[in-house]
Amino acid sequence: MDELRVETERLLLLPMSYEFMNAMLENRPTDLEEQGYTLSEGWINLEVLNYVDILRLLMPEDRVIDGFYTWVIIEKHARRIIGDVGFKGRPNELGVVDIGYGLAPAERGKHYATEAVRALLTWVFSQSGVRRVSAECAEDNTASMRILTNMGMKQMMHDGSTIFWELKKDQFVL
Repeated sequence: MDELRVETERLLLLPMSYEFMNAMLENRPTDLEEQGYTLSEGWINLEVLNYVDILRLLMPEDRVIDGFYTWVIIEKHARRIIGDVGFKGRPNELGVVDIGYGLAPAERGKHYATEAVRALLTWVFSQSGVRRVSAECAEDNTASMRILTNMGMKQMMHDGSTIFWELKKDQFVL
């Protein structure tokens, strides 16, 4: 993991390195586990592994950890990795980044996702070139819809099963 970090009252967010992604995909201990952090049961599942595999391929060749990819969510007190939050790459030509997040099943309902998303939105809107953040969620994912609404995101489109959201930089309120 790189020096880049975001902290909240309960959480530590660290950018996921290329090496961390490889360790996850190869089912071997990550650098964070070697530092004494534990994995929350159920966080690493087939969906997370598929996403990490795709994300690893999207990372630039220099593999510079710039914060525009996935971050690991760590519950500080327990030193437990509970999920991930992050972006699908650097801002596009319109200054848009797409955010996504996920928690281990046992960690849901504790407002960790809300705390992590708010912290990462604060971070990303402080980066040059970022004008908007987009997101998408399944129309039946009421928890995710609540988080996005609480962040001030607006529904932009609905395709029958997925809702697409957006938040402009000047509309984000801490």
